[in-house]
Amino acid sequence: MYRCQRVSEDFPVLDSTAIYCSLGQYNEAIPVLEESIEIPVVNESQDHALAKFSGLMQLGDTYSMLGQLENSLKCYTLGLEVQREVLGDSDPRIGETCRYLSEAYVQALEFKEAESFCKMAIDIHLQNGL
Repeated sequence: MYRCQRVSEDFPVLDSTAIYCSLGQYNEAIPVLEESIEIPVVNESQDHALAKFSGLMQLGDTYSMLGQLENSLKCYTLGLEVQREVLGDSDPRIGETCRYLSEAYVQALEFKEAESFCKMAIDIHLQNGL
């Protein structure tokens, strides 16, 4: 599961939703997370973009815990798009997110998509000498 980190003092909502999730109260966390991803303005700063990325990934994890894999995969994919906007296509963190998406697609038994994201992760890591 993606572990949300506080990305800025301006975005404590991600910490509070982590509490809901740790208590198994996933349905209560979803509306808070959905609202939190609407707040950050991606183009305003890297902190805003990373807060949105973190929120999307945590929302994806929450949907996954509820067995809502389609919603989960949508959130992870949107998170990757936000991350790419800020970091570019070859940053190693993009590779890690692609790996994460690959694992999520394996769980959803969507192996072609999983393979595609796995290849992206490998290519990015190779570009970075990792």
